[in-house]
Amino acid sequence: MEARGCSPNLVTYNTLIDAYAKSGRAHEALRLLESIPLRPNLVIFNSVVNAFCRERRLKEAETVFDKVRLAGLVPDSITYNTLVHGWCLEGNVHRALALHSKMAARDGLVPNVVTYTSLIAAVCKSGNLRKAVELFDKMRERRLRPNGVTYTALIDGFCKQGNIEEAYSLLLEMTNSGFSPCVITYNVLINGWCREGRMAGSICPRKVSPLIS
Repeated sequence: MEARGCSPNLVTYNTLIDAYAKSGRAHEALRLLESIPLRPNLVIFNSVVNAFCRERRLKEAETVFDKVRLAGLVPDSITYNTLVHGWCLEGNVHRALALHSKMAARDGLVPNVVTYTSLIAAVCKSGNLRKAVELFDKMRERRLRPNGVTYTALIDGFCKQGNIEEAYSLLLEMTNSGFSPCVITYNVLINGWCREGRMAGSICPRKVSPLIS
């Protein structure tokens, strides 16, 4: 490209970095970032953060995150959401919640639906149902509409705590909000109902019976 008199621009570099990210070559993405003769923009930094998160190398992703400010840039919601989601998948709820708080307090950013869903699922998995409900309520307070995955994550949390009635109420709210429960949603409820020693079909015979027949 350069041999023909064409100099790569930031779009070119970001395309290359994104390709490295998708092919599991985060370190090569980082090396390219560090060798760019131009001033990297936030899009490029976000691509490298995502590259490390995809490989579950969260500490290295945070190192790149710290370099964002050193470059005179401010992390945006994509930067934070990528890291929060990564820490949730890693099972580090404490770090995910810390970043969630930091993005609002320090940079005035609001997590998106995917991030809230990741947090709710991770917090439920850790057994902190109270925090999960708090996040769910905060999400709606910010006028972010929970999706089917969000509802299923919280329903699973209630079921694991043995609160089947509340889980079923949430299922009704989910359907009233226009979301059709999937097989996973019903399986979560059925498993919870069975753990409580009740008949799964009694949850809602017309909807559940076809799934367990």
